[in-house]
Amino acid sequence: MAMKFKSARGLDLALKATSRAIRVEVRRELQRGALRIEATAAESIIEQTPGGKVYPSKGRKGAVHAASPAGSPPNADTGRLHTSITTATVADTAERIAVETGTNVPYGTWLEFGTSKMEPRPFMGPAFDQHVASTQDRIREAVRRGARKIK
Repeated sequence: MAMKFKSARGLDLALKATSRAIRVEVRRELQRGALRIEATAAESIIEQTPGGKVYPSKGRKGAVHAASPAGSPPNADTGRLHTSITTATVADTAERIAVETGTNVPYGTWLEFGTSKMEPRPFMGPAFDQHVASTQDRIREAVRRGARKIK
């Protein structure tokens, strides 16, 4: 569809409207993608991968916890890790929209990347890798959808 403008101001207004429509659609898809990553990471922890060391639970008195094997997502013990995974919009400016998904528990980083005494049990990285390509595709479609909204 071709659009004709009678003035530079008309063109400027149309471009601004298009930009706003696209930003709304892109923001929505970024948030949806982050929520898919969040859900996948939490599910990977809840699933419980057998094969790791069994030891007394640090958070549940009298219970035992079976650790996951190295390289697998951590197994849930108290539920604190997987319930702490959240998504937030950290930037929404004219230049940038950024959405962040992660955990605020200190041991989340230790589990994801390992320590000098423990092999990594990644849960966020694999969830991101699983959804990044489809989220990029959805963002491309969001740009097209936003541009089509302007008549």
